Amino acid sequence: PYWSQLSFRRAELPPEKLERLGADCARVFERLDFRDYARFDFRDGEDGRPRLLDANINPTWYEGGKLSLMAGWAGHDYATMMRMILEAALTRAVSFRDARADDLRFVLDGLADNRRIEGRSPEAAACTDADEAEYAARIAAGTVRILEIDDQPAAFLSYALDFEVMYVAGAFLWIDLVYVRASMRGRGLGKRLYDEAARLARQSGCAKVVADVFSANEGSVAFHERVGFTPLYTIFEREV
Repeated sequence: PYWSQLSFRRAELPPEKLERLGADCARVFERLDFRDYARFDFRDGEDGRPRLLDANINPTWYEGGKLSLMAGWAGHDYATMMRMILEAALTRAVSFRDARADDLRFVLDGLADNRRIEGRSPEAAACTDADEAEYAARIAAGTVRILEIDDQPAAFLSYALDFEVMYVAGAFLWIDLVYVRASMRGRGLGKRLYDEAARLARQSGCAKVVADVFSANEGSVAFHERVGFTPLYTIFEREV
């Protein structure tokens, strides 16, 4: 049969055309309320303009299929592709709400855990009365968002709209703290927090989201670059 003689290769497209196709696919994906994954098939006309042939909401998953082939071109092996699909489904039950007074302990525990991750001593990581007062005030001000899975707190975002940073002009949303419960990490929730920050920024008339990242924390640097952040400036230190 003819289909046994078919083979596929990555299309050689100009970068600007590839970027435009990706943006169009993302827009159709959102407009049609697709979930988790999809495959879009195009064909160029004689004028060189691509036409959408099919928006496939359930392309086959099998290893060696077109979806896994394209995932490989994007740098993802088959196992990674499957993990990304499953993570998208697992996080579909995610919802956001404003933090309440009874969320204060969860927020403080997250603050202390973040400090431990940064390598601080147990004494330095522990929350103080000042921390408790600060985050109680943030919760009361409505600038802490709780991410829930199945109605249980799994992560949170603390932000500010009145923070000042050198060399940052115009209105921006400042990310004070993000935290994902240890048992919930690796599910894409960090990206969901940053997507929520971007939504809040747009809603508040801000043009950008700003966060501080230590260059020594290579994992955090890689994550922020992956979700669209670019470095602004670097702080140096010298021991004396």
